Amino acid sequence: MFLVSHRPYAVIRKHNTLDVSLEDICGTRADLDEMIDPLLRDFLRASMRAGLNIMVAGLAGAGKTTVIRALMDEIPADEPYVLLEESRELLPARRRLKHRAVMSFESREGHGERGMDGRPAGEVSIADLIPVSLRMGVLRIIVGEVRSREIVPMLQAMTTSRGSMCTIHARTPAGVTERIIELALAHGREMTVDQARRMAGNALDLIVYVTVEDETAIGGRKHRFVSHVEEVIGVGDGNRITTTSVFAPGPDGRAVPRHLPERVRDQLLRVGYDARLLTRFIEAGTGAWRRPRHTRLARR
Repeated sequence: MFLVSHRPYAVIRKHNTLDVSLEDICGTRADLDEMIDPLLRDFLRASMRAGLNIMVAGLAGAGKTTVIRALMDEIPADEPYVLLEESRELLPARRRLKHRAVMSFESREGHGERGMDGRPAGEVSIADLIPVSLRMGVLRIIVGEVRSREIVPMLQAMTTSRGSMCTIHARTPAGVTERIIELALAHGREMTVDQARRMAGNALDLIVYVTVEDETAIGGRKHRFVSHVEEVIGVGDGNRITTTSVFAPGPDGRAVPRHLPERVRDQLLRVGYDARLLTRFIEAGTGAWRRPRHTRLARR
């Protein structure tokens, strides 16, 4: 008998913020961090209306799930979409009453002997569910988290859909694209680095990076906020994924406008959002955060 642990372990994932909107994480709720400012709120709201494909990235515990829940709140109540998760946590009961047309699927672990393909019997993975989702006739496919070979069908789905979203773990904003390539290469030997870059460049519109700074060891608290919004332009010279920082860290690390969007500009204009409203903030190098960020490092 092969044992992987000398004793059993149980981990309970408790989500305190279930029903949340972009307005809530914009500093209007006292029990939530101010994760975005009104400029980011309006930009992300327009991005959802325009049907942009968004990847939310960050470390574990940064607030990726909270941000994607807030983005999901912008989906019209009567719009059908597919939600794929390893364990159902993105759609609380109250949200399900609003989004009655959502089709929620959950992956299933396999048990027992492995088949000829090397997979446990009865396993149904996120990668298996994405092709099924494409036959549902929906525009949006939302995946709770991509962490393995499902990144490839996810990117393929994004190239044929509008408004799809997923989350991914990454240590830094610059490391998001390399993390995408790393996971894509796990799909199989037929996948190459160049092919993975082309897929990501064609599929993604925005990468939203959520930063967490933990100051509990020095008497502070955890700070969670959006620090970057990268527009994916495509694949440029040297077959590298090219991005533009629409929002980037300001003096206190929180996102402020840096550049006007290029590739998605017309899509935003069609839903009534004129990104030129950000111009004066770009020139001033400031955002519109409601409250100052109190950090222990600043005091030192």
